[in-house]
Amino acid sequence: MYAIVVKATGRVIGNTVINIDLPSGIELVSTDDPEALKPAEQLTEEALTRARQGRLSALAVRWDEQCLKGVPVGELRLACRETDVGLYTAAFTLSQQAIAAGLATAEGPFVIQDVDLQPVSLTFAQLTATLLGYGATRNMLSTAHGTALAAVRAATTTEQVAAVTIPALV
Repeated sequence: MYAIVVKATGRVIGNTVINIDLPSGIELVSTDDPEALKPAEQLTEEALTRARQGRLSALAVRWDEQCLKGVPVGELRLACRETDVGLYTAAFTLSQQAIAAGLATAEGPFVIQDVDLQPVSLTFAQLTATLLGYGATRNMLSTAHGTALAAVRAATTTEQVAAVTIPALV
């Protein structure tokens, strides 16, 4: 199998056997590798797709690791999946409503679970401070993760993909 390759760009412009004098900057190459006969643009796009998939996978693994480790809030580590955020929000809202309805006092106890599913008893003031700290920390983590995801998706070269930092665990 033969291909015409433009030396300056590496672009394959055909794969037909020819019998002509080639101009300067163009060479006739022989190969049994079908990958070598793909246009350079196609090879570059495939490499970019593989690089993106690899980096997105690494980011997903890191997010899962962070969620398993939990979000640090003072002495606690709280779970960080979307369902966990909803449960903590519901616990806060129900506690607030119970106090407003006279069904509970601000002294509580109000119970939430940490990342290891251990119950934690708090006063309403402690619950409020804990969940505000949790929200700020989780927001920082999810913003860093989202920024990295967006950078990978927006990258136009494999070098840009490789330059995307995977956020550290906290």
